[in-house]
Amino acid sequence: RDLRNLMRPLRRATSSQVRPGQDVFALGNPLGLEHSMSKGVISGVSRTMQGVLGVWDSTHVVTNYHVLEEMKNPQVVFATRDSSGEERHSTLGATVVGADPLSDIAVLEVDAEGRDLRDLMRPLRRSTSSQVRPGQDVYALGNPLGLEHSMSRGVVSGVSRTMEGALGRPIRDIIQTDASINPGNSGGPLLNSDGAVIGVNSAILSTSGMFGGVGLAIPIDTVEHNVASMISNGYVSRSSLGVVFAPAYLTEVLGVKDGAMVMKVFSGSPAQKAGIQAMGTGRLGDVIIGMAGNPVASNEDVFKILDQRSPGEDLTMQLRRASRKVDSDEFDYVDVKVRLGSSNSKVVAT
Repeated sequence: RDLRNLMRPLRRATSSQVRPGQDVFALGNPLGLEHSMSKGVISGVSRTMQGVLGVWDSTHVVTNYHVLEEMKNPQVVFATRDSSGEERHSTLGATVVGADPLSDIAVLEVDAEGRDLRDLMRPLRRSTSSQVRPGQDVYALGNPLGLEHSMSRGVVSGVSRTMEGALGRPIRDIIQTDASINPGNSGGPLLNSDGAVIGVNSAILSTSGMFGGVGLAIPIDTVEHNVASMISNGYVSRSSLGVVFAPAYLTEVLGVKDGAMVMKVFSGSPAQKAGIQAMGTGRLGDVIIGMAGNPVASNEDVFKILDQRSPGEDLTMQLRRASRKVDSDEFDYVDVKVRLGSSNSKVVAT
């Protein structure tokens, strides 16, 4: 048989000129689907198998809180190239300036150790996340699975998402992207097509633990505000009631259909001073159904109102309280006045 009509080799290029960011196309038969093609970009070259930090200013770097959570002696590794093009690594110690679990952001100050940091500390330009729109091209930088200097490309899939932070307090205005994010991308920047930072890569939604098409980044506007506070004060201050709310699955089991049920009240907190009652043996905790004239349908509504208030402000709350009569299914409705307290990264409370 004449094979000339069958054997048609593709033109071959050279891999020596491959660079991160180039468009590439993978051909094959994935899962038996013949003649398939997928499009992507070169994430990195010259790989060897081996948290990411973003340079913020001349002395500080920023990463995720969960990257540092169990790290006792953090170090920062800088990669540079010498005049011959060889990559060099410089490792310097760092001190944690502030760590905020509620926004999953941490700030470190690099110990210069007598070295001029100007060649190492080159911060990326920062944009604003308030103008991010679905469909925009974005680029996630990091070291996924230990592969250094990687970049993946995608689009903004959604904005104004909510991600649960410490003690159930939500992080708002999260950016959703389909740019590939894997373990090792945490703390790395999410860039727009102008190369400016619009977010900090933080998490994925996945059933396998690996990237499944949904990556989440903390918006740069939130990062800017919280980093400035941590550099100035060492923590981020927020208005606080001093309670822990029951999670949604528990309230559903208990038949609480609306409001935010108080599961725990911290000693000496604004909530305790106002007489708010937590769950106890055989009784439901107080359910907040209104705050400052606003209806409360869920825990998230409470956090949204708290985010708009300052420590020291007074506000009135409406509570639905289980009746004191053991054999009664009725509720009492109570108004209480609360003076908001302050929680910070060192004393984390709702």
